[in-house]
Amino acid sequence: MARKRISREDWEALQLERYPDWNSSSLEQITGPKRKVRFLADQNLEDDLVDAMTSRPQFRIYRAPAGTDDDVLWHEARRHKRILITADGRDFLKDQKFPLHESPGLIVLTGRTASDKADAFVRAVDYAGLVYDYRVVGPTFLAGYKVRASAQGVYYRFASYDGMVVEGSF
Repeated sequence: MARKRISREDWEALQLERYPDWNSSSLEQITGPKRKVRFLADQNLEDDLVDAMTSRPQFRIYRAPAGTDDDVLWHEARRHKRILITADGRDFLKDQKFPLHESPGLIVLTGRTASDKADAFVRAVDYAGLVYDYRVVGPTFLAGYKVRASAQGVYYRFASYDGMVVEGSF
């Protein structure tokens, strides 16, 4: 089934039209426990990058064993409610093989070096407010999302509860 694609701004306007009391900042009014953001790191990420992420106290990084198949990574991330982080955008961004609405939460880091990917990771985490929102919503915070991050910006898509695909960037 083809899904209608709209911008985040249009989606928010639609929510306000449907539900006049809806407030996009309502998540900011909730506080939650001090959860650590749990990631499943693909084996294609450089060791230096994974070590740097592991050193941050707000993250818990699980490393996939070398040679783990993409399908296994996807299902393990879903099963354990971990955000899958990878440099493999060619496969994981394809909705035919890895459907958007079944995403465990995916962050694809782009860049030539570990440093470039680290910059992309920082941009995705900082600009998206990932740590705060993860603590508020819980392990399913990015479920249904696919994020592609680079040092230049972050592009995201998510499947809304009403079947639309919402896209945006920052």
